[in-house]
Amino acid sequence: IPRGVDPQHDEKRNRMWEELHALYAAGAFSFPEGSMSQFVFPDAQIFLDKHGKESVVVTKGGLDLAFQKGKVKSSGVETLVARTEYVQRDDSKGELLKSLLAEYPAPYLFVDDFAKELASVADLCPEVSLYEIRRDGMPGSGGYAVIRSLLELP
Repeated sequence: IPRGVDPQHDEKRNRMWEELHALYAAGAFSFPEGSMSQFVFPDAQIFLDKHGKESVVVTKGGLDLAFQKGKVKSSGVETLVARTEYVQRDDSKGELLKSLLAEYPAPYLFVDDFAKELASVADLCPEVSLYEIRRDGMPGSGGYAVIRSLLELP
């Protein structure tokens, strides 16, 4: 179920994340090096192998960024990209992206699976081409070009 469609599902999902964050903060588990690499989508691996040094990963953390940083570090993705940036749960990716654009040459592409983040980038960074990634086969939100794989990017 896509985020924002079923409030009960979103509430359960949020509770689950809160519990995971609490366990992580308490030291109940960690992300050993490489343990999250199995969760990197195959198309993302291929894309990053080819374009990673020209790419910035912008990822949103939940309750605390340490959890998100642990996951990303353990995935190995950070070694493939120019930079990784983290956004707090209540902040928008658009705000961060706006501050980064001056550091990198155009053209700019932004891919996300959450229409709210795409909207924040559209509002603040009109020079960025936007793509809604829907690996689940569902239709997009209707406001952005839909791709099913990063390999479909121009």
